[in-house]
Amino acid sequence: MDLMYAHPFGARGIGLIASFTGAAVFALVAGVAVLSGKRLFSDTGTSRTVNLVLATLSMYTLAFCVFAAVGRTCIGLFAAHASRYSSYLELGVLSLYLCALAAPTRAGGPPRQSSC
Repeated sequence: MDLMYAHPFGARGIGLIASFTGAAVFALVAGVAVLSGKRLFSDTGTSRTVNLVLATLSMYTLAFCVFAAVGRTCIGLFAAHASRYSSYLELGVLSLYLCALAAPTRAGGPPRQSSC
């Protein structure tokens, strides 16, 4: 699954760089999924809409990767870089981007409610 997440960032192959890049993105997307899912069902003051969008995007991408990895094991590791997976994986990258936008700012501008 980590090789699938490396493809949107241009890291191809089955080497150490592609594995590390994909594992880092996979960990970030999983973290966003867990954090936004937890905040979605808790009664904190954060926006439920933002958490719903982040949880939906990140959990869908994680579920797709799990099912694609299990279903495509007979093809081999190089099949993880197929371009047909890119649009589904970019939803996970979009969840990371939206999570970064929802993060509170430190200096300059009004404080926002944090959801990530």
